[in-house]
Amino acid sequence: MLMTLFWMSYVGWALSELVIFRRDRGATGGVAADRGSRAVIIVAMVVAIVAAVNLALHLPATRLPLPRHVALLVGIAIMWSGIALRLWSVRTLGRFFRTEVTMLDDHRLIAHGPYARLRNPAYAGAMVTCLGFGIALDNAASLATILLVPGLAFAHRIRIEEAALAQRFGAAWTAYRARSWALLPPVW
Repeated sequence: MLMTLFWMSYVGWALSELVIFRRDRGATGGVAADRGSRAVIIVAMVVAIVAAVNLALHLPATRLPLPRHVALLVGIAIMWSGIALRLWSVRTLGRFFRTEVTMLDDHRLIAHGPYARLRNPAYAGAMVTCLGFGIALDNAASLATILLVPGLAFAHRIRIEEAALAQRFGAAWTAYRARSWALLPPVW
């Protein structure tokens, strides 16, 4: 029963990402500044998910020190929290959210909702979802993989995106950056 709920949650995660990517289909105008970072994130996520599942199946010695049902329930709850944060973030940015770094002609700096304290809450939501996925797999090696591989890809993306935002918004970006966290309060 719980494994069915886990896989349904995984499918829900995948479907939410398809919805996010689908809304990007139309031409946007503006200036592209992605430098291939979307492809890096996609590859990192696929590799990390496949590796995490395989590690969970083939390295039982690295199980988490939790009862299996607790790991599943906690992991699923965290996954849905991450999905919700990501969708809220995408909705808050509206048409300014793109899966490729693009500065639209009329782009505005958004600093409310989940962006009030976090500059990259959509990425934070993705990482929270990864955290939940790793916990639900009940395997420390899986958890490390699903956090490290996408985490590096998102760090790369954040550098690219924040450079484009700094160029576009100048002093307003600098002020916003000074009062917000990139991804993981209070670390970064």
